[in-house]
Formats: sequence, C-alpha cells, structure tokens
Amino acid sequence: TRSDLYSLGGTMYFCLTGEVPFPGKTLAAKLRRQLTDPPPSAAAKRSDVPVAVDAVIRKLMALDPNDRYQTPAELMAALDAVLKDVPVKPGVKAAPAVPSVFAKGHDGPVSAMAAAPDGGFLLTGGDGALKLWHPATLKEQKAIVGDLGPVEHVAVAPSGKWAATCAIRLSAADMGVQLWDLGTGSQGRALRGPTDNIHAVAVSPDGQGIAAASADKMVWLWLREAGKPTSPSCVKGHTAAVTGVAFVTADSLLSASADGTVRQWDLKTGKSKGALPAPVGAIGALAFAGKRVAVAGREGLALRQPHAGSFARLPGHDGPVLCCALTPDGRLLASGGADGAVRVYRAEDGLPLIAFPGEKAVRAVALSPAGDAVYAGDEGGTLRRWPVPKAT
Repeated sequence: TRSDLYSLGGTMYFCLTGEVPFPGKTLAAKLRRQLTDPPPSAAAKRSDVPVAVDAVIRKLMALDPNDRYQTPAELMAALDAVLKDVPVKPGVKAAPAVPSVFAKGHDGPVSAMAAAPDGGFLLTGGDGALKLWHPATLKEQKAIVGDLGPVEHVAVAPSGKWAATCAIRLSAADMGVQLWDLGTGSQGRALRGPTDNIHAVAVSPDGQGIAAASADKMVWLWLREAGKPTSPSCVKGHTAAVTGVAFVTADSLLSASADGTVRQWDLKTGKSKGALPAPVGAIGALAFAGKRVAVAGREGLALRQPHAGSFARLPGHDGPVLCCALTPDGRLLASGGADGAVRVYRAEDGLPLIAFPGEKAVRAVALSPAGDAVYAGDEGGTLRRWPVPKAT
C-alpha cells in the first residue's frame, strides 16, 4: 500500500543517517512536523549519499500523497534506474551533491551573520569578534577584533568593503553603531546617539545611510559622508523596543518592533507611512528583499507578499523563531528557531522546501546570494552550511 511505501522512506532515511526523519520532544511535536515539514534530506546529513538515492527517499515521504510513488512497481523502476546509474526524475526536490559543512565559529553564540553581496565571503559576529569565512568550505579567512563587545547584528555594505555592527553595551556613552573596514580589519567611525542598546543595523542600497533599531523605541539614522561629522537623526512611532530595520530604498525604511508591528518610514519627511501588525507576537527579526517582508517572533514566522494587505503565518518551527533572511531577489526565505531547526521556504507561496534539524537554538541565518546554500549559527558557537534544493 502507499502507507507502506511512505514507511519504507522513513526506514531508508534512518538506515542512512541513524536518525528519525521527524524528531521532536513530544509525540504531538513529532506528528506536527510530519504533517507540515518537507521530507528531510539524507544527503544533507551524509555527503556520500547519492543524489538519486536521496531523491527516492524524499519522493517516498513527500508531503503531498500525489507526489509520492503510487505503486511498488513505480518505486522499483526508480530504484532500478538508480542501480543502473540512470538519472531519476523525482517529483520532489533533492539536495544537490554538495556536502554539508560544519565549523567552530565562535567561542560563544554565533549571534550575527551576513553574506557578502557578491557571495565572496560570509561574515559572522560573536564573542567580541568578527570573522570572514570562505562561503563554500567555511574556512576562516580573517578575524577582526577590537572594541566590538557582544555582537548582536551585522550588515555588510553593498560594496562588500565595510560593515556595520551593533553590540550589547553597559554604558550609554558607548551605545551606537560601529563601522569596520573588512579589507584592513581596522575600526572605523563610531556612530553615537541612542540612549539604549541597538538590536539591529542596516545599510542603504547606495551605501550612504545607516539605520539602527534601538531598545529606546526609536529608529536612529546616520549619513556616511567622507570627511564630514556624522549627526544622527531619529524617527519614533513604535511603542516598544525596535528590533529590526531594512531599507526599501535610500529614502524609505522598514522597522519592526516588540510591539508586534512593522512600520514604513519616508526618510525625506521623517514620517511613518503606516503600520502593519504581524501574527508572530513580539517581533525579534526582520528581512526585506524582492518587495517581500519576513518577520520572526515568539509565536512563529510570517511573510508579506508584494501588494498584500497582511502577513501570512508559515508553518514549521516548534516554538519561537529567532532569525530570518531572504535572498536578494526575494525568492527564498530561511529561518532559524529556538527548536534548533533551520528551514528554507519558497517565498512566492511559502512552500517549505527543506528543513535541517539541530540541537541548539539558531541565533543567525543567511542565504547565499545565488540561493544555493543556507548558513546558520547556533547558541553553542557552531557555524553550518547546507545545500539548498532548487525551487521550481
């Protein structure tokens, strides 16, 4: 029967990985993941698993019964093709034959992460240091140390030559944004003004503007002009700490807050263009690309499509979602949760593409500009890279 074929897929996955396909702390959590998660990838766990075998297992366990093998004869034909080394044409996506990569990222949590605009490096922050990594091998290329503090968030400039960071500070005089030259590793200008800690930073598309999300309920803004003193300005409208910022254009900005709303700002006038509630409770992270807006919060993950009037909740995580990221074209969405899982969705319709389970809370995620890899940093300081199946 078809249920037997589904069970066979789970058995094959366990035999190859030594893990159950849908782990969970409770029976209810396991059943929920089985009903909502895409089939797991054995190739993501073991790089020596052939893509064709991985595709067969994922097709056996596809979410939609119509996407699975309908008869034992159909499965036998696919397995025969694998044995004959003939390409299989599965109905679900298989992970590419690129091995997953793991590295010790930081001594403390990997709390911040961003991919270079050209895909040339991955930048991470944590334990008072910034580190640049080779995007494919996760080999450390450079470590930047200085007056960083416990890094909370990082943003890479469009040129890829410099970055902005924010960190937890004890003294109000030290609160603000720090700029760094990624080529030389030297500490640049410190942007001051906020009276409380900064949760997130963003750089404008022209590389001239820097925005910061502050616990003082305000969004702080600076212009980066060579040879000129930098005076801050701010906009206020949220009723709780601002936790995320993202530029739409050089003159338009989005902000997210623990008050559960996302606001858009006209930076020419300094006025809010409106606020939209998000169904995730207190928002902890914000991402924008391709006219799509994603938010992560205590009650889950949500995505707003272009021209849509509201956010739509996305299934998957068991508990709070701590971080999210979009590819530059807005095609893919990645998220990391307190449940230790990293999930990738097709952004146009919220379809879950693949999930990577983990044991420790995921504090930061990033997608490669091409969308062929997802990166994650967890509470234990581990940095990971997985291949991402192509969305069709």
